Amino acid sequence: MSAIIKLLIFAAIGVLLLWAGVFVYKKINRRILNSNSGWQIAGNGLLLFLVLALLFSGGIYLLITVYGLLKQNPGTEASAVA
Repeated sequence: MSAIIKLLIFAAIGVLLLWAGVFVYKKINRRILNSNSGWQIAGNGLLLFLVLALLFSGGIYLLITVYGLLKQNPGTEASAVA
């Protein structure tokens, strides 16, 4: 598989993660700004942190999985050399 295709796959995953992170931040930040009490602010802040951490962890897992699948492909240049 060409290095350009691999780069495009990883770039697409990165753009998707960035878009999802901005979307989640805007939605939950709006909830934080419209909160009435300190407990709601703290709860929504914690929710924002946890959702973004989960999104980041899932994105890293997806990148690792895709990299492993691309590396196992017998048509790659690395396996042809070995």
